[in-house]
Amino acid sequence: MQQQYQHHSGKLKQAAWSEEQAKHIDDLIKQLESTGQLDDLDLTGSTWRLLYTTSKASSSGKIGPFIGRVTQVFPEDSRGQYVNKVDFGLVKADLLANYNTPQRDRINVAFEWIRFMLGPLSFKKVAPICDWLLDNKV
Repeated sequence: MQQQYQHHSGKLKQAAWSEEQAKHIDDLIKQLESTGQLDDLDLTGSTWRLLYTTSKASSSGKIGPFIGRVTQVFPEDSRGQYVNKVDFGLVKADLLANYNTPQRDRINVAFEWIRFMLGPLSFKKVAPICDWLLDNKV
């Protein structure tokens, strides 16, 4: 199952996907969730690469026609916090976020700041607060 997911997500991250492909990925995700292996997942001290998302937010790595590589870093010493790193090549962005999960299907996220980097130049901006609802429906 993991190999199927990675096979599809690698292809899908680089191009638009059909409804059929998106449904297949969603079915694979539901299979993984049904195993219960994700219920008590402790993210602290880990790094994850975003392979698939239905989110349209720029923090998911897509701005207009540009698709960047997204890595999420959950620091060892900062429980409830992560850095979203988006890499477009010459342009990069880091978003520092605080999060909690008041319900199983909801993540409250408050972005503290966004830093844009263009080569050696760096610009930092305070970011807005938002809530994300995890929606597993197709």
